[in-house]
Order: sequence, then structure tokens, then C-alpha cells
Amino acid sequence: MLQSKTLKFGFAGAAIVLALTACASRDDVTSLDNRVQALENRLSAAESRNSQIESAVNQCTTTCQDVQEKQTRMEQTFQQSMRK
Repeated sequence: MLQSKTLKFGFAGAAIVLALTACASRDDVTSLDNRVQALENRLSAAESRNSQIESAVNQCTTTCQDVQEKQTRMEQTFQQSMRK
């Protein structure tokens, strides 16, 4: 989903640059193009951080599920031992 947003921003930026070439100076267009590139770079870095965070969340979720399963087994074992 983030990649599609990145692509949309890229196309939007290119469209703006093309539209401005008709009514803006070359320096203005170059400046805006540089700003768009900087924003695309920041977005790419944010997507990378988001991916790392998602991986960490998934790992934590898996660990938590494992602990809950172990706790359930221990409780069952304890209850069985108390019945004997």
C-alpha cells in the first residue's frame, strides 16, 4: 500500500513539475523538482522504518502467543497434577 502511495506522489510531483514548466521559470521548476525529490527520499526512508517496525511488532506478537501457549500448558499440567 505504501508503495502505491509513493508511486502516486511521484506521478503527482512529475505532473506538477510539467504543469509549472508552462508558467514558471526554469529555476523555479528545478527548485520544486529538488524539493519533490527530497520528499520522495524522506518517504522512502519512512517506509523502510515502517517495515522494520512492522517486523518487530510481528516478532513481539509471536513471542507473546508462544508465552501464552506455554502458560496454558503449564496451568493444565498443574491442574492435572493436583487431581492425582
